[in-house]
Order: sequence, then structure tokens, then C-alpha cells
Amino acid sequence: MIDTRAVGQELQDQVLGAARKGRERVTSTVKTVTATAQQIRPQLASLPKPNLTRPTLPTPAQVREKAPALAAKLPKPHQLMSGAQGLAEHARSVQRIVIEQVRTVAAPLAQQAADRLARVAQPAQQTTTRVRGVQVTGTTPAKEDSATTKAGRAATGQQKTKAKPTGN
Repeated sequence: MIDTRAVGQELQDQVLGAARKGRERVTSTVKTVTATAQQIRPQLASLPKPNLTRPTLPTPAQVREKAPALAAKLPKPHQLMSGAQGLAEHARSVQRIVIEQVRTVAAPLAQQAADRLARVAQPAQQTTTRVRGVQVTGTTPAKEDSATTKAGRAATGQQKTKAKPTGN
């Protein structure tokens, strides 16, 4: 029988060992990143500082000054309408093509499903079986004690019958 405490202790030791290894890896990674950052830090101090006296974003007056030129580059309303109508026509034509492809692929499958459903829905045809004759063959015991046999049949309610073949 397996000792569940021993198995539990072994599993716990394995989990703790994996946790220790993970902690050691994280610690070594942090130390490596810290050392690399300290080496890079002196180089960052020598980079040129941005000039904050000159604004990099345009002022509202500059935007108003450039607005007519920017507005002239924008499309006119009738161009937007014609583009939207062209896009809608293209979408409708693609939709028609996709619908036709789906119809082409699905038609045989739908026909097969309809055929199977029709077969399942048909009422089952009744079949009749006629028995034309019965023939019983067999061997009888060599010598039976007729008194014993008759007593056994009487006890079970059986009668001695002979099967006659019927001829049609």
C-alpha cells in the first residue's frame, strides 16, 4: 500500500524545490538587469536635452493660417457621396456572388436531405408471411417406457401430437 503521507511530503518537497529555483532565477535576472542599467545610466546623461523654449506644436494662429490649404485638400461632399455609393454597389455585388455560390453548393445537400426525410416519413409497408407447410423431423428414443412417458406428459400437461405437412 502506498503511504499517502510520504507521497504528499515528496510532492511538497518537489514544489518547494521548484519555487526555490524560480526565486533564484528571478533574483539573478534582477541583479543582471540592475547592473546593465547602471552601466547605461552614465551614457544617458550625455545625451542632448530637448529644447523646451521653442514649442514643437503649432499655435492656434498657425493652425488658422494653414486651415484653408488643408481644407482644399479634403474631398468635396459630392465626391464622398459617390465614393460611398460605389462602395455600397460593390458590397451588394459581392453579396450576390457569395449568395449564388452558397446556393450552388447547398442545393445538392438540400436535395439529399429532402430525399432522406421523404424516405423516413413514408409509412412502413406491411409485409405478410405465409407458412406453406411445417415439417418436423427428429429421432425418437429407442425404447421408452410408455407408462413413464405418459405419466410425465400428464404431469406437464403435454399431449402427444403429430405434425402433418400441409400441401398447397
